[in-house]
Amino acid sequence: AAEDYFKADVTALSANTEYEYKIGVKDSTDEENEWSKSYFFSTAKGDEKEFTFIAVGDTQGITWGGTETANKGFMYSKTAFDQAFKEVEDPAFILHTGDVVENGTNVDQWNYYFKALGEAGATVPHFAAIGNHDQELFSSNQNLYFGLHFNHPDNGGNDYLDSTVVGAINGLTNNDAAWSQMLIKQMNETFYSYNYGDAHFIVYNSGNYSGNDELVMKAQRAWLKADLEANKDAKWTIVMAHQANYHRFEGPYHRSTLADILEGFDVDLVIQGHSHLVTRTYPIKNGEAVSTDNLDKITKGEGTVYMLV
Repeated sequence: AAEDYFKADVTALSANTEYEYKIGVKDSTDEENEWSKSYFFSTAKGDEKEFTFIAVGDTQGITWGGTETANKGFMYSKTAFDQAFKEVEDPAFILHTGDVVENGTNVDQWNYYFKALGEAGATVPHFAAIGNHDQELFSSNQNLYFGLHFNHPDNGGNDYLDSTVVGAINGLTNNDAAWSQMLIKQMNETFYSYNYGDAHFIVYNSGNYSGNDELVMKAQRAWLKADLEANKDAKWTIVMAHQANYHRFEGPYHRSTLADILEGFDVDLVIQGHSHLVTRTYPIKNGEAVSTDNLDKITKGEGTVYMLV
């Protein structure tokens, strides 16, 4: 069956206020059959100095109840979310490091993910980085289902890509060229930024796990530098991407293309996924660890910590 996707711009809200909303058929008065129940969400106070959020990655299921790798079930993601919301009672938002689903073209898998997320999906803001599994397309004319399912800030995307690098990508003829060329046309809402309290958050697109990852990331360099420069006075800067800059196992492709910018602007924390590991680095500056003690604390200006979730 066909599915419809809608996005709404919610602006001019008051801080520290609870709002109620319903979803339904426009102009319908059939509350029982054509409208949802009421959902509630609260806006931020506006001056938060302390807050919590939930970070998750590589949920990447195939079925709902599968117990084997070949049909791994999103029911395990539900268990993880349920536990996370028990431990974090009032998260400001959810961060997902990407590979939300196994096959980005499979509508059922996206529905299973939001089933796993449950009621939290209707009340807690959700920000995601796009993973390589989320980027699969049937054709160059098809929209990314990732973009249909998330309503991210529209302050990055195609208009901010380096045109010279985009031209290089469009001129590729290697085996991964078509995939990268399709992706580069649909970068809206796959890299963006936002502020929460005294922290600045940035999400970028780390590519589609092809030999062209470095070019895809280079196309975002100018935007990343400009965004970091414009927000250099933020107390904390936190970046999220799918594929790791530094990880335990040597990857097949170069993925530290943007690390010099992140470390050069004293980004505090980079949250990543893809490797299916939970690890973290020492604080790093110019590609080298600057401290190997005090691992439970991130000190402003003393290197960038990279974390895998």
